[in-house]
Amino acid sequence: MRRGLLLALLAGLCSAAIGQVAAADPGYRDSMRRLVIDLSAYAKARRSGFQVLTQNGNALFEAPMDTALKKKYLASIDGVGQESLRFGDPAYGDRTPSETTDYALPILRFLKAQGKVVLVVEYCDEPDQISEAFAADSRDKFLSFAAPTRTLDGIPSPLAGATAFSASPVETLAQAKNFLYLIDPEGFGSKEAFVSAVAGTDYDLVVIDALFDGEFLTSSDLARLRHKSAGARRLVLAYLSIGEAEDYRPYWRQEWNRHPPSWIESENPRWKGNFRVRYWEPAWRAILFGSPSSYLDRILAAGFDGVYLDTVDTFVHFEELAGKGD
Repeated sequence: MRRGLLLALLAGLCSAAIGQVAAADPGYRDSMRRLVIDLSAYAKARRSGFQVLTQNGNALFEAPMDTALKKKYLASIDGVGQESLRFGDPAYGDRTPSETTDYALPILRFLKAQGKVVLVVEYCDEPDQISEAFAADSRDKFLSFAAPTRTLDGIPSPLAGATAFSASPVETLAQAKNFLYLIDPEGFGSKEAFVSAVAGTDYDLVVIDALFDGEFLTSSDLARLRHKSAGARRLVLAYLSIGEAEDYRPYWRQEWNRHPPSWIESENPRWKGNFRVRYWEPAWRAILFGSPSSYLDRILAAGFDGVYLDTVDTFVHFEELAGKGD
């Protein structure tokens, strides 16, 4: 009798625990889709032609793309970025495992067929690796960038035949033939040195951090960055992490170091100072957009042409904790 009662009690507790997990699970993939959809709609309503790209998170585009939410998500973005398609996984200069490349390629080709721009960031600096990656990407009409370091803190030396520069103006993503990905500018020493260095290049598309030394770039900075060395127009996108909070951003509060809010999760072991967030919670969404002091609104005010959304794949972390997928 006691054994039966104990088993019944345990069964009840297990059912309650499962119910709590289910109730706490907002549908991690769909929650990320909704965040991007809402962020994109907000930005595009305020700036005609504002571009929204997402980096990684390929599982959000896995077939079948058969629900209204998935279709809306696809329509909300203008392009995607893919890191380490062929080189850089797991470490800089390593050839990416073939199964990783083989998984990503059909999705990227599908997105390209849907009219989305595909940016590929390869982490390698050997000339033969760069030439191989650029040639393969070119066949699929992807844009390639070979990062000189893993931390994306510099402008690579031109490699003959790899990046074809042009003095022609670029008004749309579809016109871009190459891009620069530079999101750690501190090594340039000063904002003036950084802005001058980027302004002195001829990349069609530039993805940079919206801040230098903790301060947002100004509209005057953007006026310079938005032009190639000879003066032709180009596009400038601002990097924005939406699945992780970074302790070096203006929104970070000192008390969070000891007493973080409930929506901040564990620190990313690969990137010190980056903390995974419960990205579906209103408090985090309010930091990202919706008021003059929010991150996206300040990007819009500075005059960026769009945003490059990173850590979209944070849903994978929560799925692994819950032990399930989509």
